[in-house]
Amino acid sequence: FLPCTSPFSLDMPVFGVPFGVYMQQQAATRPDLRLPSFLRDSMKYILQYGLDTEGIFRLAGPKSAIHDIKDKVQRGEVINYRAQKSDVTAVSDVMKIYFREQPECILKFDYYQKFIDTLSIEDPVQRTVAVKEILVKLPEVNKNILFDLILFLRQISFNAPQNKMSADNLGLVWAPNLLWSDTSSGSNVSMLDTLAGAGKIRYVISGLIEDFEQLFPVDEYDKTRFDQEIRVDFKHKMLGHTKSVQGICALDGLIYSASSNGMVRIYDPDTFQLVKTVDVEVPRLISLYCHDKFIFSGSYNSTKIFDTNFKLQKEIEGFGLAVIPMQESYWIGSEGGIKIVDSWSFNTIAEVKLPKGVFVLSMVYVQPTEEVWAGCIDGQIFIVSVISHEAEQLSGHTRKNFDSVTVHGDKIWAGAGDGFIYVFDYKQRQLLQKLKEPNMLMVNHLSSFHNLIWSCSRDSFIRVWDPVEMKCILTLEDYHTDAICKIIFHQNNTSNLWQAWSCSYDTTICIWDLLGKKFQLK
Repeated sequence: FLPCTSPFSLDMPVFGVPFGVYMQQQAATRPDLRLPSFLRDSMKYILQYGLDTEGIFRLAGPKSAIHDIKDKVQRGEVINYRAQKSDVTAVSDVMKIYFREQPECILKFDYYQKFIDTLSIEDPVQRTVAVKEILVKLPEVNKNILFDLILFLRQISFNAPQNKMSADNLGLVWAPNLLWSDTSSGSNVSMLDTLAGAGKIRYVISGLIEDFEQLFPVDEYDKTRFDQEIRVDFKHKMLGHTKSVQGICALDGLIYSASSNGMVRIYDPDTFQLVKTVDVEVPRLISLYCHDKFIFSGSYNSTKIFDTNFKLQKEIEGFGLAVIPMQESYWIGSEGGIKIVDSWSFNTIAEVKLPKGVFVLSMVYVQPTEEVWAGCIDGQIFIVSVISHEAEQLSGHTRKNFDSVTVHGDKIWAGAGDGFIYVFDYKQRQLLQKLKEPNMLMVNHLSSFHNLIWSCSRDSFIRVWDPVEMKCILTLEDYHTDAICKIIFHQNNTSNLWQAWSCSYDTTICIWDLLGKKFQLK
């Protein structure tokens, strides 16, 4: 995966240069990119910082900022939008200008009238087939750039409730930049025909956005997505929460996310559509956990347990950040110990006593040894016998909190506030290794999935670790802009792909496609 800004420049102009000519030159240094690097950086910056901008691509940016960005791109300079705090409306305007200043529109003059004619086809299936037949005739370079652009616009339109830019609105503002007739000398298209078509091409572009999955089959446009052993692609970024998203979980085929103000948003993971929003009335919510028809929401004061209709089943007093299911019970980490509640009545049936002032932040069950490892504040870990409830303390490795623990094979992986991951042999109770990547901050969450360890940290990165080599093998791009709280995994029944859902303090949820041979479903 690539940084936000591309670490190279080409000694050639960008604007006004035909797609094919520019991409041929860029391929000499960046054969992995299918579109101009400045476009890629612009798209990413807007998804990071402009997705919630009402009227993005419709609002005009400051002229001086537009000219500055365009001049720098044309000179081959690499712009660090984030460092310069660039105006997102200026960046969006420059994107449109780039396409408009092409010698020929990306959808090609020859197909102008053919695209217009598809609008008269009443049957939506036949219309989609007709449009697809035109798209496949485009030059390969045009198809690749168009695929990435329309996917990006679809990501914008998914958040239309916040940014007010539906597929129709995007079609209106983007159409003049993507499709126009050849009005040069010798053209068979009259000016009257051009004016008449101008009002129609918006529907051509909005149709590309709305029917993206049918018109741009990923298998045809990205034939290499399963060539690598491991590949993770950014899919969508979802707005909607107004406060930091503290937890995310899957239950009965739905995805639940919760923010610190107690709002729970429920999504259909196959379509990414919002199903409903529920206020669970949990002020200062700090955790969310789902299991067996029940939803656990933790706060600094208590853990509330709801059924899937959000009817309150039980409220358990005390700090509640960690919950794990056990046989016929749940263990709930709290201040000064762990409460064990019956899985039917949720009445407290036992309690593990820990020293006063100890807060349990994370737990994991280790079945071979019948123990629970509990990560706590101030660098403390307690190993609790499931049978006797006796606790053994491990400490001295760090003074920072152990915010996450997970088990993989015969090892415990524990993420700490100092930005290190501590790997223990759970049988010998010995620290095997301390892992850290450059600039990695507090590790908020660890998860074991597909024989890999996934870490979420305060520096807004998700990292993937090889548990055998005990090293980071992949860093996902930073589409989140603040600390990432958690990541979960779910199979999308529509795309037949494994996907990851991550939540962040930046109030958003990101969705990732798990590609490569390792994640391919048969």
